[in-house]
Amino acid sequence: MKIFPIVFACFLFLGTLSAQDFSFGFKAGLNFSRIDGPSETDSNGSNLEEIKLTKGFQFGPIFNLKFTDVFGIRGELLYSQKGTDYSYNGQSFWIFYPEVGDPLYHFGGNRNMRLFISNSYLDVPFSAVARFGRIEASAGFSVGLLLGSKASGEVTYTGPNIAPFTIILEYNFGKDEPTIDPGQDPMIETVSGQTMLIPRQTSAYYGVFGREDKLFNALDMGVHAGLSFYLSKGLFIGFRFNYGLMDTTKEKQDLSVYKLGENNSFITRDEFDRNISLQASVGFSF
Repeated sequence: MKIFPIVFACFLFLGTLSAQDFSFGFKAGLNFSRIDGPSETDSNGSNLEEIKLTKGFQFGPIFNLKFTDVFGIRGELLYSQKGTDYSYNGQSFWIFYPEVGDPLYHFGGNRNMRLFISNSYLDVPFSAVARFGRIEASAGFSVGLLLGSKASGEVTYTGPNIAPFTIILEYNFGKDEPTIDPGQDPMIETVSGQTMLIPRQTSAYYGVFGREDKLFNALDMGVHAGLSFYLSKGLFIGFRFNYGLMDTTKEKQDLSVYKLGENNSFITRDEFDRNISLQASVGFSF
């Protein structure tokens, strides 16, 4: 987190420059993003997961420093929504929790889950810019601080000797805690002669104990490149591609949905999941 005092000092330095060299503006637009990483596979090597783009928005001030009429640098301070449209469909397991006693593990079922994840970041991009007439090219790096992380969706589980059930998913990855509380008015399922309580809605870490970490890392970094077209002296439309350089998820909470390990323990997936996004913006630079 020491990077943010450095970023703040850079903006203070820009503020001390003369008006002739320094200008500012504002931009807003859409993010088309996904969290890109390897798919979980079954025993035949078939993919069980699918990742699609999801939409969010971004906005914030921009700060320009010109060295010549062509070259300069730019800093930005953006509120930016990134995320992914995540699906899992295939073989899986389910852990049932009775009113009293130990959990019951059901194997050989099918899980059909869709989850829309939205992560909010405070992004600080720094770019080298070159302007040729109405066209401006830029490239640089960015640092992002995770402000919040939520998701919504549903999961349906089917399997031998149980009735299919569907659960609504409402996640707050940053605030939710591990629980097995089925909540109000749970569904009742008889499994192996035992009465199980199934929640109608669950939070992010339902049934996950002994893992105090949250799923998403607080810090993100990446590189970017983009093009802008100036409609007038200050008004522009721009497009930027962002490519994450850091793993967005923590190993302790990045768990397999396909199977369990020895003694029915969770299997962690030590995989690299990066943010990838395309930004479309409209802005004005004074």
